[in-house]
Amino acid sequence: LHLAQGLLCRHVEAGLACGHCDACHLFQTGGHPDFRLVEREYAEKTDSAGELRLKDIIAIEQVRKLIDGFLYLTSHRQGAKVVMIYLAEEMHNAAANALLKSLEEPPQATYFLLVSHQLRLLKPTVISRCRRVPAPQPAAAEAAAWLGAQGAADPLLLLAQAGGAPLKAL
Repeated sequence: LHLAQGLLCRHVEAGLACGHCDACHLFQTGGHPDFRLVEREYAEKTDSAGELRLKDIIAIEQVRKLIDGFLYLTSHRQGAKVVMIYLAEEMHNAAANALLKSLEEPPQATYFLLVSHQLRLLKPTVISRCRRVPAPQPAAAEAAAWLGAQGAADPLLLLAQAGGAPLKAL
């Protein structure tokens, strides 16, 4: 998300989003018109406890909606447009196939951020159209301190249960 915000920021400072411009404010409040987050949606049906549950996949309808209603339209703020797909390995095969042409020939000033924790689950045709940018996990002590600051009761235990991934632990 920091990378996405940096791509949309009007006053990048030392390679990072400034956090103060109008674009950063829109991004931080979830209302930036040139950013789309594609992730699994909630199913229409509830589980046995009456709770909404996430679908198992990112469906082709979500990708088609992205392509038809965002990708090939002009940027609202005359700058970059950013699409983040989280988690990319959760895309249904048909959804991944629908995205291929846009990945190969993206509209001008459009960036795709495909976040994946299990790269081997992504289709080779998708991987071949992307540049890998590894995002290493922080050191355990640093991650535990951050989790503690977020109010986690037992940061080290949560971190161990999440395989060292602080956001997953949170």
